[in-house]
Amino acid sequence: MRIIIPLLFISFISLCNAQDVHKLSKDEIDKETKAIERLIDSSKAYYYKGDFNNSVKYNVEAITRAKAINDPLLINKGYKRMGYDYLGTQDTLEAKEIFTKSNKYALSTNNNSIIGDSFSDLGNFYSFCQSYDSSQVYYKKAIVSLKQAKDTLKLTRTYSNLILSSINNKKYKQAHIYLELLDKPEYDKFCNKTIKAAINHYWSHYYLEHEKNYNSAIKYGSQAIETFKDIKSDFVLGCLYSILADSYNGQGNYKNAAKNYKLSIDKNEKYNQTQIKTISESIYSKFKIEQYQNDAEVAEEKALLQSEIAKSKANLLNILALFTILGLFLFILLYWAYRKRKVLNRELKEKNIKYLKAKDEAEHLSKAKGKFLSTVSHELRTPLYGVIGLSSLLLDEPKLKSHEKDLQSLKFSADYLLALINDVLQINKIDSKSIEEELTSFSLKDLLNSIITSIEYMRVQNKNTFHLDIDSTIPSVIKGSSIRLSQILMNLIGNACKFTENGDIYITVKTKTKTDNTVSVSFAIKDTGIGIPKEYQDSIFDEFAQVENINPEYQGTGLGLPIVKKLLSLSNSEIHLESEKDEGSTFSFILDFAIDSKAIENEKITTIDETVLEGKKILIAEDNRINQTVTKRILQKKGAICEIAENGEIAIQKATTANYDIILMDLNMPVKGGVEATKSIRLFDDEIPIIALTALDISDVLRDISGVGFNDIIIKPYDVNKFTETIIENITQGKKTLFNRAKKAI
Repeated sequence: MRIIIPLLFISFISLCNAQDVHKLSKDEIDKETKAIERLIDSSKAYYYKGDFNNSVKYNVEAITRAKAINDPLLINKGYKRMGYDYLGTQDTLEAKEIFTKSNKYALSTNNNSIIGDSFSDLGNFYSFCQSYDSSQVYYKKAIVSLKQAKDTLKLTRTYSNLILSSINNKKYKQAHIYLELLDKPEYDKFCNKTIKAAINHYWSHYYLEHEKNYNSAIKYGSQAIETFKDIKSDFVLGCLYSILADSYNGQGNYKNAAKNYKLSIDKNEKYNQTQIKTISESIYSKFKIEQYQNDAEVAEEKALLQSEIAKSKANLLNILALFTILGLFLFILLYWAYRKRKVLNRELKEKNIKYLKAKDEAEHLSKAKGKFLSTVSHELRTPLYGVIGLSSLLLDEPKLKSHEKDLQSLKFSADYLLALINDVLQINKIDSKSIEEELTSFSLKDLLNSIITSIEYMRVQNKNTFHLDIDSTIPSVIKGSSIRLSQILMNLIGNACKFTENGDIYITVKTKTKTDNTVSVSFAIKDTGIGIPKEYQDSIFDEFAQVENINPEYQGTGLGLPIVKKLLSLSNSEIHLESEKDEGSTFSFILDFAIDSKAIENEKITTIDETVLEGKKILIAEDNRINQTVTKRILQKKGAICEIAENGEIAIQKATTANYDIILMDLNMPVKGGVEATKSIRLFDDEIPIIALTALDISDVLRDISGVGFNDIIIKPYDVNKFTETIIENITQGKKTLFNRAKKAI
């Protein structure tokens, strides 16, 4: 059974409260405002009589006069009323256009109560048109605005409309949520007699159709009937008697069932007779409204015609005058054209200057944005290096085993903040189209194992189990953007782990198609977590978007999935999502890779021998004391002998007086920075490996330091193993150029 309570009867929201008008001429404006409000009140009176023709006439005059005094609130009211007039005549196309205009003026008021009311009108419109999904979008927008405005009265009415729409579309779970909400005291006190009766009606229908709880259905249906008898609503009474009849029938009480069936039929017949009259009057009103519009168009055409006639007369006089003073006129005309041309040229030059200035400002702002993000990331990464480094060192201290969980939490929090910084920079790179794709050969299996290992703490914290399934037909070495794939998989696997507790995470990698030189690989990350409701599955790929009504313990920035979507788009692929609330989610995508046959043939296991560092003399040029301590302690644990230089000037002095196996050179130091210091050292020593240390993004510094004399670059904060590996490689493999190594790192 469906409830189709007439929308114009139960869901029309009262007009917005009057606002102060703009001060032009206060007394006249106040007087005109009151006159416009009287017109809108008259329209309302005609509307409830079913006289849509006169209602529209008053609304047209109200809107015209409201536009004359530039009052968006009154214009909004006029269009709001007119929208319901057109719904009354079943003209949904015109009604949609009018409600859209009403919403436009509501938004311009910056008043959340008015804006929420306007969104609710659009929700009512789409509910009337039986477009459930669209109605839900606008009802929820209305709820957000009305909550911000703390307008509980309008919020209560919007909830009531949303319940009606949900029940009409058999969305009983959603209807139940809002029915229970309206039973709360903070909303119940705002429900008038009619709304309370309607709510009882909804409960009755819910218990009958969804719960099969016939006693409750009869209880609420009987309460609703008492109210609707007073307001003499035959249609609603017919629906309610039908509900009671079905409920009694479900109980086996066939006598009462038959009695209520008869009452339902009687009320429906009475309603149908009334409806025939209403429809005929509605058709007549629609005809009258169209006639009124046609009359207005005729009047407008008549005015245009009169204007054209006047122009023709003026042209005739001009022609007669032209023959009389042709010579003078031609002179004036030519002179005017000359002057006009000069004015236009001047205006064109001014506009070109403004355009160039605006273009320069836009480019300046874009550069400033990039510089700002780069500077902020540097300032954040520098202390993060100390936090991550110290926490890693403290985790290795046997004496601090009792604090291992606390230290792991500290390091996890720092890693999370670092990931956020990287996400923001990544979004900026993609949007500015400055991201580059570097193709390298890599092992997909090793890459996945590395990613899983890197989020082991999160897995243990949420008590999840990873299941990795890699197709044996995938080549052992493939060629593609391993960095981009790592970013995609880190975000998807990290999300799966974050939103799953005591569950399973399945990472499945299969061969889609394969040739001698290429392989198409499908990736799927499935979890058994909280899932994503259908209504949010499109918006989660928007930047900073998060699903509402999810446990607040699940925190995030809303950047991970947008980054995944944009990175896949750069690789001509797209992300696919399958999910149900409380039933987990599956994210999948397909990427193409080249098969690196040479790398497969030459593939061998290489390990880094950390004993190489024993006795090696290392100069650490770093001004931050915490970073000095962290770097020094990491290397000393590997057996290295470390010295500190607080700035570039001291680093040059030490390099001239002592022999070092390698120099770690921070780029940003007082007195003399790392770039200047490296240039000076290269004047007398072009053999010693020098590694640049920076908290800036590598793409921001690569151009500035290439050709200076650096052998490699490490971004802070860094992974201890990668840090150690890079130093050992530069000590053991001899002189290298930065450019090739740095490009590999991007």
